[in-house]
Amino acid sequence: MTLFIHPRIKSYLKKDIVKVSFLSGLATFIKVLAQFLVSKAVALVIGPTGLVYLGQLNSFTSLWLLFSTGSIKSGVTKYISEFKSEVRTSNSIISTSLLITIVCSMISAVLLYVRAEEYSNLIFSSRGYAYIINIFAMTILFYSINIILLAIINGYKKYKLYVKINIINSLLGLVLTIWLVLRYGLRGALVEAVTLQAITCFVTVYFIYSKRLFPLKLNLKLASSQFIRKLSAYSFMAAVPAFINHYFRIILRNHITDTLSVTDTGYWEGVSRISGLYFLILSTATATYILPRMSEIRDGRLLRKELFNSFKFIVPLTLLVSSAIYIFRDVLILLTLSNEFIQMRELFLFQMIGDTFKICGYILSSLMVAKAMARSFIVVEIAFGLFYFVLVYYGVIFFGIQGTVYAYAIMYLCNFVTLLIIFRKLIFSGVYNHG
Repeated sequence: MTLFIHPRIKSYLKKDIVKVSFLSGLATFIKVLAQFLVSKAVALVIGPTGLVYLGQLNSFTSLWLLFSTGSIKSGVTKYISEFKSEVRTSNSIISTSLLITIVCSMISAVLLYVRAEEYSNLIFSSRGYAYIINIFAMTILFYSINIILLAIINGYKKYKLYVKINIINSLLGLVLTIWLVLRYGLRGALVEAVTLQAITCFVTVYFIYSKRLFPLKLNLKLASSQFIRKLSAYSFMAAVPAFINHYFRIILRNHITDTLSVTDTGYWEGVSRISGLYFLILSTATATYILPRMSEIRDGRLLRKELFNSFKFIVPLTLLVSSAIYIFRDVLILLTLSNEFIQMRELFLFQMIGDTFKICGYILSSLMVAKAMARSFIVVEIAFGLFYFVLVYYGVIFFGIQGTVYAYAIMYLCNFVTLLIIFRKLIFSGVYNHG
């Protein structure tokens, strides 16, 4: 018996973004599961304080990975996608990106190792975790190479291979996570946070060699000053918003702890982590498809059509997931964290509103990255990063911990409206004048 599917639904399911979103969603779900287990273990063992520690470390490592990779991940994906049919040019991009990554990673490793105790005291208020920083110094090169290699694979639009590698890496990480957290508690979670991607780098290298996807070697003769300049534009585009986000979060965690309590900081970290887990699924799906696809489209009307297709798929899904999370927030808190976090339920409404506007804005900001609109992107990210920092800083003073989610919703609403204004000609008329 043949299952009848309405032609419109069948046509919808055949769209690339739906296929890629499903594959990416599957891979990211497993990654989210691993992160969930870390959060659950830390929440049960230490409570809100444990999440604050882990959040501080994640922000710190993210800041250093910006420098160790040269922040060129998005640029590598764009230019590989654009020149994938030109072998010599694509090999030049690969060699250039590997050179940048190796040089930046080695410099990062030295700085981390030399100042390990100072950094430990900065993020943990204790020099006793300097060994975590030292481990990160030893693994950061592999961490960075893995990030760039996956960006190259994504640029070649090898979606199935990209997803397969991520699934295998996540399963390996899941095993490592369970063992370390159950055996060593918080210290195990911290070690996992600075070692996982270094280990999975070898899995990525294996698949690249076995599939003969591209020559995995650093050829200094092919390294191009031209692409160093082009990638540098993406370096600023990636580094500025990420630096603002992670650096400000370190400051804001300390501010909330000083103004309210470490428990309240844990609540903020907890609700951010839950929304971050499902946002990771949605953003990974869009980034895997949207960035390479929009990079290769030159015609304004086609770009507008692709943008609308993305919104038609992503926005309803975001609304559905956000609504489900809000309705079942009590169950979700107990499932993902512990009953110590139950008061966190009051933060979900405005967090979910903010998440909806965030994913809408993410689609449009991805278009900025795809079209190398560096100046506009950096100005928008700096402005709204500072806006968010001010909103949270004073929101906590006037509204308590609720002020954090008020700030979140207001900032992403304003951000989305601003992006709509920037792309108004494209959205309403199909006219595109950039790049």
